[in-house]
Amino acid sequence: MKHIYFGLLCLLLFPMSINAQTSGGPDMFGYEWINSNDANGPTFNWIDISGTGTEVTGLADDNSVGMFNMGVSFIYYGTSYNAVKIGSNGWISFFDIGNIANCFPTIPTSGGGVDNLVCPFMTDLNIAGASNPSKVYYQIVDNTKFIISYHNVPFWVNANPDFQGDNTFQIILDTLDNSVTFQYLDMDETFLGSSGCSGSTTDSVVGIENADGTDGLQILGDEIMPTDNLAIRIEDTNVLSVTSFTDNKNGLSIFPNPSKDRIRILGLHQTEKYTIYNALGFIIKKGTLANKEYMDVEFLSTGLYFITMDGYAPLKFIKK
Repeated sequence: MKHIYFGLLCLLLFPMSINAQTSGGPDMFGYEWINSNDANGPTFNWIDISGTGTEVTGLADDNSVGMFNMGVSFIYYGTSYNAVKIGSNGWISFFDIGNIANCFPTIPTSGGGVDNLVCPFMTDLNIAGASNPSKVYYQIVDNTKFIISYHNVPFWVNANPDFQGDNTFQIILDTLDNSVTFQYLDMDETFLGSSGCSGSTTDSVVGIENADGTDGLQILGDEIMPTDNLAIRIEDTNVLSVTSFTDNKNGLSIFPNPSKDRIRILGLHQTEKYTIYNALGFIIKKGTLANKEYMDVEFLSTGLYFITMDGYAPLKFIKK
């Protein structure tokens, strides 16, 4: 896609596609975002499900379909969900909500029954019309990622035909760490609307919002579009990132490992505060442990867990 600018005049007349800020947040809950233009950001890695995913039928102009069973559980703002509603205007929700149309609510906005949103590109899109090229797919990948991809989706325009432009983007809900990733393969700012939305509304929104609309992250808005080959990762900073664990145990080890009832932390020299996390990174228990003292793990369900203590790298153990 070609971007042609004619100085300040075009910056005033045309929607912007310049994404100078590369990270932001946290919101009140603890979500932060970072994009692939940041040195510490995610790598853009488009996952093509157009030939393997399930096509979403019934989408048109200003509507939504579903709920769709994801086949996995995803924790969002502290609540677990296993189904989503998919909107034609570039949004999904974990609630069975109706239509969201232009002008769009800024994030966060409570009330109106349009909360619990994940918005990779909420704007006035159009998936209706016999010759409309757009397709939307969903698929579970690696039994851990639920992906929704919008392919070649045009904007609604007041013309004949009433769909123009071409946008391809996707949402990745990763159940391993409950992160949300937006990826943008090909975005066309030419027809992004200029309807004069103002105040608490806008022509486009990129971001997330909680279940009652009182908290969220608006990453982009006010007609600023995501660029081609961009990835935006959103994660809860309150959750221990299981992808950050190293093999450096600082002289500590767990015995026995695996275990079905109790364990010891070998290498401790004094009483230490500990925290047990499950495989999703959520806190299960906090306590203190002295040298040669056993820790009860019988109450835990079978699976993978992590133990952290101040000054030590996380330890992995398996509950039998």
